[in-house]
Amino acid sequence: MHATTGDRISVSAPTVSQPPRTGTILEVSPGGRMRVAWDDGTESTYMPAAGAAVIMTGDGGHHTGPDRFGCTIDIAVVEQDGDSMATATMRTPRGSWTGEGASHRHPEDPSVPMIGEELAVGRALRSLADQLEQAAMDAIADHESRPIHLLQPS
Repeated sequence: MHATTGDRISVSAPTVSQPPRTGTILEVSPGGRMRVAWDDGTESTYMPAAGAAVIMTGDGGHHTGPDRFGCTIDIAVVEQDGDSMATATMRTPRGSWTGEGASHRHPEDPSVPMIGEELAVGRALRSLADQLEQAAMDAIADHESRPIHLLQPS
């Protein structure tokens, strides 16, 4: 992450129930550690990791260097009587999205550990991916006066 004194930083929370932590970078050491004045009034030394992003430069402009975006996806799985339910939740500075997926084992099929859970998680992540793509399309549409469409990667 490229950051300089005066930049604003946003750090994703460790759980989806908490908002991101934001603050102003007071100092950047050669090793990448930062002294940050957090918006909650505290100050600490911080070493950037996944979930951290410079959101605004010290001069009030948006960061123009290479952007790195980290996030955490919290996945909860419940398995009971051959049914698996998965919930995948992702929180970013722009919002929070939740996808759900399920799988059901046929009563005559053998019980094999993790197959139903993996299928339910895959379906939850697919649902989450669809929602993120729609959110991107909505954000683009908010800034365009012409019809939009997203190209699929080849």
